[in-house]
Amino acid sequence: MHSELKASYLTELEAARVAEWAGDFQTAFAHLERAHILSQKFALAHAATHLRMLRLGWRTRDVREVLGQSIRTIAALVFSRIWVPVGNTGRANVSHAGARRLGRGAGKNTRSVGLRSAYRKSVASP
Repeated sequence: MHSELKASYLTELEAARVAEWAGDFQTAFAHLERAHILSQKFALAHAATHLRMLRLGWRTRDVREVLGQSIRTIAALVFSRIWVPVGNTGRANVSHAGARRLGRGAGKNTRSVGLRSAYRKSVASP
């Protein structure tokens, strides 16, 4: 993972942690979704993001999210190097083909860390 992409990914994980700590689970999931999009091509980071979503699903007592993330964590380890549905947010309520616009709801943070730019570079790189 190149440095700009990694910085954006880590920023999203930290923002998710802060939001979760504050009890703002919807915002925490939104940051994890963006971290997921950035990490899709990197098996360990991809799986780690799904584990964070699994933990958040457990904390919010969302059975569908827990089950979905359990499967997605394993799939991330197996398939990240082979095929990923680019732009998929990784949530259990999204099909494997579901994608969303990256900047939606991201506010200032997305622009300040260059998330769109990092995403474009991650998709363009082999």
